[in-house]
Amino acid sequence: MEIDINLIKKLQNTDDETLKATIKSIAQALGANDKQVNNAVSNVCTIKKKMSRMSDNEIKQQVDKHVRKIGDEKADEILRQLKL
Repeated sequence: MEIDINLIKKLQNTDDETLKATIKSIAQALGANDKQVNNAVSNVCTIKKKMSRMSDNEIKQQVDKHVRKIGDEKADEILRQLKL
């Protein structure tokens, strides 16, 4: 799976509600339960701050780490949803 750093940057610059919806969608696609989804979207400001401090390479490393956990097929499905 090729990481589109521009898509990550676009997510970083979205409003909080859009980012929450995106995170929720990804968490649900990964099979997270309601509690896990709520935890994932509980503080988007912190997520944005952390992302803004990361280099492109660090972002790619984090995404790669999670892709290895879920597999390319599931990651590609999530990526397709994000690009809609």
